[in-house]
Amino acid sequence: MIQAVCRISKDAACGHGRATSWVLGCAAIVILAFSGCALIDKSHDSAKYGSFDGTSPGVLGRGKPFIEPWFYAGNVGQSIRTTHYRIHTTSRNDSLNRVLPMLYESANLVYRRMLGSPSNDRPLVPSYARNKSEERMDVYLFGTRGEWEQFSTDLLVLRAKQYFRIKRGGFSTRGSSIIYDLGVPDTIRIAAHEGWHQFVQANFAEPLPVWLDEGMATRMEAMVPVENARAFEIHPWVNIARLRRIRELWRTNRLRPIAELIVANPDTLLYESDDAVLDYYAQVWGFALFLEEYDHGRYADRLQLLLRDARDHRLSGRIRASIDGEMNADHRVSKEDITQDSVLRIYFNRNLEAMQNEWIDFIEIVCAEGAEQVAARGRSPYRYSWSDLH
Repeated sequence: MIQAVCRISKDAACGHGRATSWVLGCAAIVILAFSGCALIDKSHDSAKYGSFDGTSPGVLGRGKPFIEPWFYAGNVGQSIRTTHYRIHTTSRNDSLNRVLPMLYESANLVYRRMLGSPSNDRPLVPSYARNKSEERMDVYLFGTRGEWEQFSTDLLVLRAKQYFRIKRGGFSTRGSSIIYDLGVPDTIRIAAHEGWHQFVQANFAEPLPVWLDEGMATRMEAMVPVENARAFEIHPWVNIARLRRIRELWRTNRLRPIAELIVANPDTLLYESDDAVLDYYAQVWGFALFLEEYDHGRYADRLQLLLRDARDHRLSGRIRASIDGEMNADHRVSKEDITQDSVLRIYFNRNLEAMQNEWIDFIEIVCAEGAEQVAARGRSPYRYSWSDLH
């Protein structure tokens, strides 16, 4: 049934691995916590999402999305077309299907604002797209895990097996997200996470460093409904599962130093244990927020510059130019010189030891008593204390 994959090329999606020592390959993965720590903030549970009726324009702007039948493996579903997305779903969860158009278009605004881009930007057409006139990004949401596994196998053949280790989650490849119905709250989180990966894959000329791509994706998970459920807003600290896990790592002295965190490979960790992957995601989530907020946003402008450089094919050139200026005239900069370490040093802080101390200062504050209560209210525990909210 590979015909149902539409614009994803099987050949393009398989067999390339990582392009360099620091970039993510063709697929991005995420595991959601289900037992052991509470991923869902109970103040934003499925009962609240149930009020979506799909008729209020909200963030859609142009009114109701266009819906038509879609079929996969003998299952009848629907294809929902919005300004920036084609959402193909076989889920029978009407509440979820109604919320998806608003979720994805809201998330798209959030992704663009991270780059300082205008809200009406159209996505770039990736070089691997078969039909250059197609500008929408594809989402495949399956009603069951069995359908998800079958579609993944049709698309990736033998490579699909590595993703079957994901107990609750999904993946993105070549600008498309492939996920399945986990219930409204968890699916919203995985959709927003994988939505970032597909946004990068479809819009950026160069891939991001793994630690940053995953850090930004976990940052996007906390999408909260607003305007009587006509749109979503991002409240990155309302991700209590990630905060609790990073706090536990801090208290048990298991927090990775920055130098180790930026070279960790989530694909490898997936073969170790779910806890190893969840620990990694919590730390890159915290590190992304550190880059945004530390010391009144000291690194925020540099973060946006890195994102825009990757989008505009300037990232590797800036790194090469910086390294070239530090090397002897007879040294020719190669791709081996462009490492996770060099990205961090050139864009943020050449003194990683000093940055490590800043990171620890940040963690001590966001893991302090009362931090979870502050985060649950949508505020940053780095910027606010519990007493500030009383």
